Amino acid sequence: MKTILLHLTIILLLSNSTHGQNWYYNQNFPTAFRAKYVIQYYEFDDYNLFIYSELIQQGKQNRIILEKRDLEHNLLDSVIISVPDHIIFITGFDFQKDEKKLTLGGDIWSAEVDKSSPYCLFFNMEGFDVTDQFDALTPDYDVIRNFVRLKDSTGFIGTGYSTRNGNSQVYLRKSDNICQTIWEKVYGPAGWQDAHSVTELRDGGFMIGAWVKQVNGYLNLLLIRTDSLGVQKWSRQYGGMYDDGGGRQVLLMSNGNVLVTGSKHRIGDIINDNHIMEVRPADGSVVWEKQYGHGEYYSYFYTKAIELENKDFVVGGIRNLFSSEFNGIVTHSTITRLDSKGKIIWDRVLFLNPHHLNIISQQGLKQAGDGGYWLFGYMHTDTQDGWLIKVDSLGCPYPDCDSVQVSSDPFYLENEPYFRVGPVPAINEMRVYYKFPYEISAPVLEVFDLQGRKLYRIPLNGYAPEGDVWMDVSDWAHGMYFMQIVSDHKVLATRKVMVGR
Repeated sequence: MKTILLHLTIILLLSNSTHGQNWYYNQNFPTAFRAKYVIQYYEFDDYNLFIYSELIQQGKQNRIILEKRDLEHNLLDSVIISVPDHIIFITGFDFQKDEKKLTLGGDIWSAEVDKSSPYCLFFNMEGFDVTDQFDALTPDYDVIRNFVRLKDSTGFIGTGYSTRNGNSQVYLRKSDNICQTIWEKVYGPAGWQDAHSVTELRDGGFMIGAWVKQVNGYLNLLLIRTDSLGVQKWSRQYGGMYDDGGGRQVLLMSNGNVLVTGSKHRIGDIINDNHIMEVRPADGSVVWEKQYGHGEYYSYFYTKAIELENKDFVVGGIRNLFSSEFNGIVTHSTITRLDSKGKIIWDRVLFLNPHHLNIISQQGLKQAGDGGYWLFGYMHTDTQDGWLIKVDSLGCPYPDCDSVQVSSDPFYLENEPYFRVGPVPAINEMRVYYKFPYEISAPVLEVFDLQGRKLYRIPLNGYAPEGDVWMDVSDWAHGMYFMQIVSDHKVLATRKVMVGR
């Protein structure tokens, strides 16, 4: 089912200078189920283009609004698109500068028959007019969550999920330049999957970033590699027993590999951290991987990264911070710059609407013409607000802002072994997570007491350089133990652990 945003007031934070001087646009709607939220923004030499959605009939109909505004935010022109008794979801954009045309892609959902199909809008910027195109509604859901133009400009590729096989599975659709279907594919094992991002590879194939639900209800990251016709070459899951499925955004890097951004569960805790990794399209193997903790609060790289000319990356996200004003957790937008191996250069928290207890959803990140960045999305407050904010090339929303530094180093480095055990102390179960930067042969976990006596010898996951193991320690005596991982008679890593009652 689709989520509809209700009870929304829009707040646009706009700036056409490098810093600050934001204009605020506030409008309260008397109808409780009115809703607006920002879904895209474009800047030009003499005007700006805003694209947002407005719910106009609770659960049944919305409209997409495109507004042309001058540099002082005065309205110059607008166009409204709606389909009776349908909800339009726009999830991708392609701007053809030479032809002054904008294509918006996503899907359209009928409340009456509860079905969905791919959908496109074609916007002529010179005449400021729009036409649309969508296939007949399918017998089930065909939902497009990400929509991008093909490198050869012959059409578009979109990904999401489909229920045509009886459950939610990864969906990939290739269409021509007028959004008519060329081919479509459904992938995934039995169960529940949902794709959120697709990128075209150098050979014309595709990499899909998705979630897959485990039997325990938690999510893992799922990457699917296809050829140019959508034929699957391989699929691979990443993660452990908890929610490690946050890496839903995939980007083709200039070196031909794929950058995955999202979140990953912190071992020994109940929260998720920012996560980023580089993988090889040939087999999905990990080149390097970083996980960043921010104290005791949840953080998430939410947007697809932008790769800069010097090979650095900029990515938007969300982060929970404690608010003394509300005596609770408030979610804020973030923007982070990292080098080509994931080392943080700067990291900013953008305190949007700080006088409300809010939950931020960051929908997009775009590079501005002056080297800065635009971030946009919506937030939940006592109402729900759309937001758009401009920062400079250092991520600052105002001059000389201070960096917000991470509170701890990455949990493991790509060139060092990583071995973590939790919780501390372990009561009935103990989680053992290990990762090594090389292939290891038949790893074994050995457990010793304080006298050096070997108590347990537990074979681990075959030849995998990474593992995530839960152990039953309910019958272990209270006290201290030593653990080590051994491969080919070599000790790779050691750890001291505590079992309590």
